Amino acid sequence: VTVLTAAGHAHTSGVELDWSAVVPRGRRVELPTYAFQRERFWLYDAAGGGAEVEGAGLGTTDHPLLGAVTTVADTGELVLSGRLSTSTHPWLTDHTVNDTVIVPGTALIDLALYAAEHTDHTTVDELVIHTPLALTHPTPIQITVGTENDTGHRPISLHSRDTTGTWTRHTTGTLKRETQPTTDLGTWPPTDAHQIDLTNAYQQLADTGLHYGPAFQGLHTLYQRDNTLFAEIELPTAAGTATGHALHPALLDAALHPAALNTPDPSTPHLPFSWTGVTLHATGATHLRVRLDTDDTGAIRLLATDSTGQAVITIDSLTTRPLHPDQLHTTQPETDHLYTLDWSPHTPTTPTTPVDFERYTVPTTGDDILADTHHITAE
Repeated sequence: VTVLTAAGHAHTSGVELDWSAVVPRGRRVELPTYAFQRERFWLYDAAGGGAEVEGAGLGTTDHPLLGAVTTVADTGELVLSGRLSTSTHPWLTDHTVNDTVIVPGTALIDLALYAAEHTDHTTVDELVIHTPLALTHPTPIQITVGTENDTGHRPISLHSRDTTGTWTRHTTGTLKRETQPTTDLGTWPPTDAHQIDLTNAYQQLADTGLHYGPAFQGLHTLYQRDNTLFAEIELPTAAGTATGHALHPALLDAALHPAALNTPDPSTPHLPFSWTGVTLHATGATHLRVRLDTDDTGAIRLLATDSTGQAVITIDSLTTRPLHPDQLHTTQPETDHLYTLDWSPHTPTTPTTPVDFERYTVPTTGDDILADTHHITAE
C-alpha cells in the first residue's frame, strides 16, 4: 500500500508511470460523481408549448404571450391560445390599475395584430374591449378568428378562463385587408411646439390610479402644439425584448401616456375601450416618434414612426372610458407553487398552573442539566 501511495503521489506530480507494471491485474473503473453534480426534476411553468404542443397536434407560435395555434377542421376558424402569468411575464406586474394587475389594452391590440398577420390581414378594423383582463392568477386565454365574410372581414374575439373553468369575453372586433395611407411627422423635433416637463408625469398618472412600473415608463420627451402632442418613446429594459411581438405592448402603452396626462377627468383612470383602423407597418420597433391628435369627442388619432421616419403603426381612432371598481372581476391570488407559507393569527393564553421557578437553581454543568430535567415539575 505504501508503494502504491508513493506511486500515486509521483503520478500527480507529473511523473509518468507504467501502471501495467505497477498493477498488472488492474482495470479502469468509472469515477463516482461529485457531490455537487446533481440533476433537477422540478417541473417549470413555460410560456410556450414547444414540442409538447406539436405532440398534441397543434402548431407553435413565436409570440411571447401565445403558445399554440390551430385551425378548426370543418369551419376554417383560427384559434390561438396561451397562458398569461406574472411569473412567466413579470413585466405585466408593472401595469396596475387601482392596485390590480391589468393586462394592458395595448397587449390585446398586439395579439389582434398578430392574429391579423397570421391570417394575411393588414388591419384591425375594430376592436372593442368589453371587460378589462385582471391578472390575479395564471390565466388561460383564447383568441378566435372566424371565417371571412363577403366583404373580406374576419371576426375576432378574445376570452379568458378563470379558476372555476368559466370563460369571459374581453374583446370583439374585425380584421380587414385594406392598407391604410400614412403621412410623415415632418420636422423633428416639431416646430412651433413647446416642451412639457415630465418630472412628475408618472406620479401624476399614479394619482389617478394608473400605476406604471419601470417596464412601462417609456415616455422620455413630450411636446405640445395646440391639441397635438408629440412624444419620444423608448422600450424600457425591464419590458424585455420586442422579438415576437407585433408591437411590444409596453412601447405602445407609453405612446398613449401623453393623452392620459391630458385627460379631462384626472380623478378616475381611463382605459382603452374602442380601437378603429389599427395598421402595423413595421415590426421589431424599440423606439417611437409619436404624434397624437385629440378631437372634440376625446378620440385619439395616432401616428408612430421609428427614428428614421419610417411608419411603424397608425391608429385612426382610439376612445377611452373611465374604469369603475366593479369592472374588475378578480378571483384567487396568483400562485404557481405546490406549497406556500402563510401566517395565521394566534392569541396567547395565560397558563392555568404557574411554574414556581424560584425553587430551582440554574444548572451550570452538563451533568447538572441532565439531572435537573428529571426534577422540574409544575405545581
